[in-house]
Amino acid sequence: DVEAQAAAYDYVTREIYGPPLPDPWPQSDALVDEEIALEEIYGPLVPWGGPLEDAEVSAAVDRDEQTPVALDPYVDDGELCGPPPPEELTETRRDRAASSHELPFDPLAEALDSSHKDAKKKATSNPFEEFLAAEQRDAGKVEYDTVTYTRELTHRLRSGETMSEVLGAAGLSATEVDEWIRAARREYNLNRVYAGQELSLVVQMPETELQRLSLDIDRKTRLIAERSGDKVIARREEIPYERRLRVAGGEIEHSLYLSAIAQGVPDKIISEIAEILGWEVNFGALYQGATFRVVYEELSRPDTGQSTAGRVLAVEVENRGRRYEGFYYTTPDGSSGYYNRHGEALGRSFLRYPVAYSRISSQFSKGRFHPVLKRRVPHYGVDFAAPPGTPIKAVADGTVEKAGWYGGNGRFVKIRHDRLYETGYAHLSRIARGVRAGAHVKKGQVIGYVGSTGLATGPHLHFAMYRAGKYIDPLKANLPRPRPLSGNALAGFRITVSMMERAYAKAGLGHEEETTRIATALAAEAAE
Repeated sequence: DVEAQAAAYDYVTREIYGPPLPDPWPQSDALVDEEIALEEIYGPLVPWGGPLEDAEVSAAVDRDEQTPVALDPYVDDGELCGPPPPEELTETRRDRAASSHELPFDPLAEALDSSHKDAKKKATSNPFEEFLAAEQRDAGKVEYDTVTYTRELTHRLRSGETMSEVLGAAGLSATEVDEWIRAARREYNLNRVYAGQELSLVVQMPETELQRLSLDIDRKTRLIAERSGDKVIARREEIPYERRLRVAGGEIEHSLYLSAIAQGVPDKIISEIAEILGWEVNFGALYQGATFRVVYEELSRPDTGQSTAGRVLAVEVENRGRRYEGFYYTTPDGSSGYYNRHGEALGRSFLRYPVAYSRISSQFSKGRFHPVLKRRVPHYGVDFAAPPGTPIKAVADGTVEKAGWYGGNGRFVKIRHDRLYETGYAHLSRIARGVRAGAHVKKGQVIGYVGSTGLATGPHLHFAMYRAGKYIDPLKANLPRPRPLSGNALAGFRITVSMMERAYAKAGLGHEEETTRIATALAAEAAE
């Protein structure tokens, strides 16, 4: 029976993996995870635009070391491909790409017999099976025949499911399904849903009439469709979030990624840190004793209780006695960015990294041993170790010059950004829809996905940059900076810096001079 099979499953789980871990997962002692209510620092909660809008600013006073493998040198069967490198081209290097950490088989599945699999498959064929069965059992009861009531059904879409199937499983006829899909089409195409989307249905009983449909479109927006008389009206609305501040910090023992992950900092926040300070700090050459601290948003949904990382508000990396800082700020004209303590803009008009940062597996070099060619050739680019399918972003606005198969590069995209600079992205598993020669792309737009096509031994991105048609090291390129802050914008920014210093101090991560400065300011306020 199903209960005996479930017990067998639990037994096999314990035999293979050991006893279950406690819940919640214990946090590292080094994790500074004090939640700071936004109201204590900013005052009232603020809209999506960010906690440091002008009104709030003006009101505030108060990741196993891996063996290197290599990357593609634009070589195909001995012939040079792509923009011709210097004549001394003889080799390239490839680094082993990051593993996706998948097991070759599921030991639990192997331990269970096929009847359990059949039962499991049957039990999940209809996401609303239990609901419908209960309604049928109760159909003969007088109160259900005479009283109208509503039921809310929630479901996370599974791989391969269509909206027509899900609505049909909830009891809607084919005509009703078509009505709802047609009504929503102006706002969102329900024929193009994907696995993981959260769906909520409000059904009027006992007629099983759908009254309301809510579907998450993305992290910020959801589709709402409601019946109004004999019509279905659809709209989009912003998903409300409650905001908290998270503060974390500690010593960087092996790498920023590993140290931050060990302390519970989300992947998204780590990638943002690398992007914010990437032009200032070489994260591949941090000395022992380097430290970091970060203030970031945690967004939680009151309706589901789910939480997700927001944006980095402040970050600092200290290496060999030198501090590298970044603070998020929105200027009076509405533009946002990161600045150092003096109001000087961080970053460039180009993104620092075209993929979410984890590890640079091969640097720009004029002589590396190529694991496929078995000889030394130059490596005119930077390899980013990343799991297959990782999104690749255009580092700046530009026009696509090439998009397709390109010899040893495999699937390849090349973008011209202006009269001086171009970038190339090689070994893609696939190219994003709409990215073709002549198409315009925006900074940060996804143009493809990490793969191992062409002359590659594993999945990774080979990223190349050209200046006036010649290869340059993307990590050392001297690209133009945005303008620094001045006037009223600088004055408002200084208030933002003070607010972030207070957040660090309250979490026990303040520097001595900051703590002294804050204490002095508080004493002055009390005296007044």
